Amino acid sequence: MGQTPALGSKVRALRRQQGLSQVQLARDLEISASYLNLIEHNRRPLTAPLLIRLAKRFKLELDAFASEGDAHLVSDLIEALGDPMFDKHGLTTKDLRELAFSSPSIASAILTLYQAYMGAKESSNTLAERLLGVAPTDTSHLGMPAQEVSAFIQEHMNHFPELESGADGIWESAGLNPDHMYPGLVDYLDQTHGVKVHVVKVDRSGGALRRFDPDRNTLTLSESLPPRSRNFQVAHQICLLTQGSIIERLTATPRLTSDASRALAGSALANYFAGALMMPYEPFR
Repeated sequence: MGQTPALGSKVRALRRQQGLSQVQLARDLEISASYLNLIEHNRRPLTAPLLIRLAKRFKLELDAFASEGDAHLVSDLIEALGDPMFDKHGLTTKDLRELAFSSPSIASAILTLYQAYMGAKESSNTLAERLLGVAPTDTSHLGMPAQEVSAFIQEHMNHFPELESGADGIWESAGLNPDHMYPGLVDYLDQTHGVKVHVVKVDRSGGALRRFDPDRNTLTLSESLPPRSRNFQVAHQICLLTQGSIIERLTATPRLTSDASRALAGSALANYFAGALMMPYEPFR
């Protein structure tokens, strides 16, 4: 896990507040005093195990040491794993914080899978509503497609440069600003594709977080979505409207053996694009 520039000074300040010497704190953390000195001067990274020991030693929550990116990851995990489907696992906020800080790549992978699952579930619900007028309750059929999509993403090493290039192009043409992302995305969707975005109360959303109506050219978002999730959903819709041919070509592979697998992979790729549009590599680098 990376270390923010101010993290060393945070450790030093905590140590001094409790009147500890570097030797005393180093002994508690099971490291050498010289290594602790390097950490406090931001010359060595504060690893996940050490971060957890520090939190326990000073009786602090892990997010007291978090960077903005870490805090967002924790927030996204809490939102995703707050889904009732995870209730039986008894996950706590502390569990999710420790996962985010000790294994951020695994935490991000879990979010990607959950977003892909939700996209596939939404597609299934929309299709069922159009054909039958009801929403399905049995999603057990998603098991095999999910495995195929996971293998598909691994085959590409979770890197899809064409989608990143498309996201970069829209970032530039729309003149997006990371400090005012939502109005920029909404304006692009309206000006370029004539799609209006509406945020509605939960009781009017029918339980859906997002719903696109191609006949009315409207994208409806639930007010229960936090700001960053609204950005993500609008970016996801932009992908479906602009990158369809690329996604269709990428998912036309023998590895994906069913329409369900291709739909799930398409949703995962749209999520990938949304992430690239919200945080394009070059501008953020």
